Amino acid sequence: MSDSHRSSSIPFVLAITGLFCAAPAFAQSREATEQAFDAVDRVLARKDLNNIPDYKDDRSTSEALIESFYNAINRGEFSRAFSYYSDGNQPDFGTWVGGYENTKAIKLVTGPAEGDPGAGVLYWHQPVAIEAETYDGKKEVFGGCYEISMAAPLNQEAPPFRPMSISSGSLKKSTKKLEESVPESCMPD
Repeated sequence: MSDSHRSSSIPFVLAITGLFCAAPAFAQSREATEQAFDAVDRVLARKDLNNIPDYKDDRSTSEALIESFYNAINRGEFSRAFSYYSDGNQPDFGTWVGGYENTKAIKLVTGPAEGDPGAGVLYWHQPVAIEAETYDGKKEVFGGCYEISMAAPLNQEAPPFRPMSISSGSLKKSTKKLEESVPESCMPD
């Protein structure tokens, strides 16, 4: 076999080997995807489709992003809500959706965001409180913070553009009223 045949056949062999090696991972991914679809179906089966809030999709400020995130959840648009997480910081989709299975609606109150410019990355710390109502009428209040980030737009020269997204979030159950559960500050120490 000539050298040119050897070198051109190597990528083909690697590609075929990669397909066989990836098969178990693909099967697991497919199973996880099916479980996620089942979770979405269970949640949507309980939604009152006659009482859906108007669509909101706005990433222009950290407050608007969080409002859009909860708007998507309240509308049962979990794929859209999930898209507000930054790449690499998403929870397991099926588990995350399943956490909303008994949630009828979520009310949101936000406090003033605090900016924290980094070296080429912009950060905002967004105080929030939510009131989650379950299908049995129980209401629980949670307060906490979301960290929102975005690579500086001027530094994003080539597509795809990476918009403002949720880097992390932490909410804790509160015994206070909704408006009183918004933290005064979310800036890290």
